[in-house]
Amino acid sequence: MTQAIHWIGFLLSAFLAIIFFTAEGTSNNPIWLNVLIIIAPNTIAWLIKFIFTGNFRYFPF
Repeated sequence: MTQAIHWIGFLLSAFLAIIFFTAEGTSNNPIWLNVLIIIAPNTIAWLIKFIFTGNFRYFPF
């Protein structure tokens, strides 16, 4: 179950990366904030997985 949560977070991060980097010029956010928004779903999902399994791997693959 935690692996599925981690994959969902990773895919959401990938989707956000595509949205932010292809819609260039439409966002008023600084680049560091965009990067923070992009990695947040994967980080939260990794944290859930780490708490329940103790697995340190940040990427789900």
